[in-house]
Amino acid sequence: MLFQGFPWTCRAYQHRDWTDFQALKASLACDVCSVNVELLVGIHWYFQPSEFLIEKLRSYSVLSLVWVLTALRERARSSFMYVGPTCFGYSEDYDKPNAEADLLAIVDGESILCEVS
Repeated sequence: MLFQGFPWTCRAYQHRDWTDFQALKASLACDVCSVNVELLVGIHWYFQPSEFLIEKLRSYSVLSLVWVLTALRERARSSFMYVGPTCFGYSEDYDKPNAEADLLAIVDGESILCEVS
């Protein structure tokens, strides 16, 4: 989900490059102009999300869910539990649920059912 690596800028064209931790070498080649740059000795590590994670955050309102979870957790005084998106059904046909909830949380003994958009 997250990749550790090193961001750097090409000196020739000012292109922002990213080199994954596993691909680090003594010299790095720019993705655009292929000019080699010597790797610094003391570099700072950064993390970059995968495209899969970025797409899920955009498409499925995951950021809204994270925001609601954070708000509920901060509100809790003694207990906090939750389950993510859940389907509910009243028949034995598990492939066709009757209802769904984005978030079900129990905060200090109180049940909270959330629909997040």
